Amino acid sequence: MKGGFKKLSGVFSAALCLLLLLGLLDSVILSRINAPEMAGLFEEYAKPPEGKNLDYGEIAGQLIRYLQSGDDRLLPRDGETHWFSEKENLHLKDCAGIIIAMIRFRTVFLVALALTLLLLVALYRRFGREMVTDGMLGALKKACLVLALFALALTVWGLIDFDSLFLTFHHVFFNNRLWLLNPEKDLLIQLMPEPFFRAYAGRILLSAAPLILLMAALPFLARANGKRR
Repeated sequence: MKGGFKKLSGVFSAALCLLLLLGLLDSVILSRINAPEMAGLFEEYAKPPEGKNLDYGEIAGQLIRYLQSGDDRLLPRDGETHWFSEKENLHLKDCAGIIIAMIRFRTVFLVALALTLLLLVALYRRFGREMVTDGMLGALKKACLVLALFALALTVWGLIDFDSLFLTFHHVFFNNRLWLLNPEKDLLIQLMPEPFFRAYAGRILLSAAPLILLMAALPFLARANGKRR
């Protein structure tokens, strides 16, 4: 009975830990996808055609609202003409799909986290603190180590060869070639050249770094604490 419970506790603990850590990372990334951040990066890195005056704040605001909702009516317009070509709009639709999926995952994470916590409380009352906490700590250490190593590997990859990471990201998340835009005529790539994405990735990394470092250190801190006990 105890052996079976430990396995069950480990499964639920692992699910809770993975949801917690992935949800936190997801929330960190979403927190940096906002209009002021995007407008500031437009100001710094955008390369629009000479003589074309753009309101970066307005464009960023409408883009963010579109990416978070998928409502085509929110796409930026210039008078009665779309600022972006049909190809650019289709790519933006793909991007909106990713952002909306991240927002939905954050909601699922919060619901699943609450339900898992309730279940663990019930198990705690039924079987006692030691059996529950042992399973949770073991699962937490494994989840932290796996996710931290994955995040650190992506970070090192990006620092060594950002172009390769950037291309791999697009091949993984997009099943078409709409993201291959022409910087000579496509406004979207003029607003977001490669340095824009490098800077954005750097800011996201700075926000996520404390969480990643904590995940990497937690297994060793837990082991050291166990030895002292």
